[in-house]
Amino acid sequence: MKQKMKNVMRKLSALVLTGAFFVPCAYAEGTLMDSTLFQGVKSLGTDAGKIMTILSPIIGGAYAGYYIIRRNGGDEQDAKMWEKRAKNSILCGVVGGLVSAAISIIAAYF
Repeated sequence: MKQKMKNVMRKLSALVLTGAFFVPCAYAEGTLMDSTLFQGVKSLGTDAGKIMTILSPIIGGAYAGYYIIRRNGGDEQDAKMWEKRAKNSILCGVVGGLVSAAISIIAAYF
């Protein structure tokens, strides 16, 4: 059964690759920068970057606050674990803000 499935997948992939050579090329008039799809993706990236720049530190801080509260309520063994999680959530909030700001800056150049 496995061998039969391998043969079918091999034939199907050969058919797809062969068909890719015979597909006529489609040329759009104008440039890629003028297309509606590119403009929409550019706007989406810019908006998502702006939103994430604001939300990432807020969400990271909220999680860090939750973990610190849990650390205060736990015993010594659990306190180390919650402390580590709080540090990681702060780091993730900062990195998320920086990455989303970088996305916004890169999208501004297009």
